[in-house]
Amino acid sequence: MEEPVGAQYAIQIAVHTLKERCRTLQHRIAELEEENVNLKITCLQAEHKNQSLTESDKVRQNLTEVTQQNKQLQNTIDMVTTENKELWSKLGKLTKVNHNLGTQLNKINDTISNHTSTLIRSKTFTQVEPHSKLLQKNLEENDKISLELENISLKLIDSFSKEKQELEALCYEIKDLQNVDAIVTENFAFYCDEDIGSDMFNDFYAVLEEIKVLKNEALQDQNLLKMCILKIKEYEKNLAPKVECSEKSTITDELIPVKEATSENTEHHLSASLSEIDKICPICSKSYYKNTAFEEFQQHVEDHFSGDSYEIV
Repeated sequence: MEEPVGAQYAIQIAVHTLKERCRTLQHRIAELEEENVNLKITCLQAEHKNQSLTESDKVRQNLTEVTQQNKQLQNTIDMVTTENKELWSKLGKLTKVNHNLGTQLNKINDTISNHTSTLIRSKTFTQVEPHSKLLQKNLEENDKISLELENISLKLIDSFSKEKQELEALCYEIKDLQNVDAIVTENFAFYCDEDIGSDMFNDFYAVLEEIKVLKNEALQDQNLLKMCILKIKEYEKNLAPKVECSEKSTITDELIPVKEATSENTEHHLSASLSEIDKICPICSKSYYKNTAFEEFQQHVEDHFSGDSYEIV
């Protein structure tokens, strides 16, 4: 039994769409192979140039990958849109064919109703009966064709709805990628993967806050040290006459005989060492005697701080 015309036409449309899809996919595969070869060449060149990638290079690599994915999604969207347009055009043709078949069926039904109304049971009824059988066969075939066309239209509608959902999903992905690109440009291209991006930014801001706190503490320590240096200068000015008295006492002590000095030698050295200590470093607790210059003590304290960062060495 021969297949109806509608089913054959639907099969031809499906085969044609599959052929076009295979051609587009083959073309896309060839393009992807060329891109893969180019990427391999660039990767080998990059490995020869730099064995270790910096963070900026990693971010740039991620950006290139995202742009490539965006291009691939755009290509798939273009392919699906072209297929959608072709399917819509074919659906329009099918609707026209279905409409023509419907008009023909209505005409056939009208003719059948007219024949049945005019027919009267007589001897001629046996002669008209073969024509009615042919009309019934035509009606059955037309009903089958209409059912097949309805099934084809339902399948096409389902495929259109699925493709529409896929297109919407692709559009959402593209919007997400565009948002990712905007975030990368706002953050000066320091961007990592989606899983650790937010955590990295939070850690980065926390480290910045800690650095600000440490800077404020260092400034406070610097102000305290400046106050200490000023107090030490005032203390040095006040101790200037006492130093002269101590030098005179040391001269008189040298005139005492050696026998009397040997009995009190240890106590004298201890008291002299303690009395001669005039300055103590507030950071490393290094002691300085009275005869050391104040500029040397000041240079020692300032050496504990590294430049403009106010970090204690």
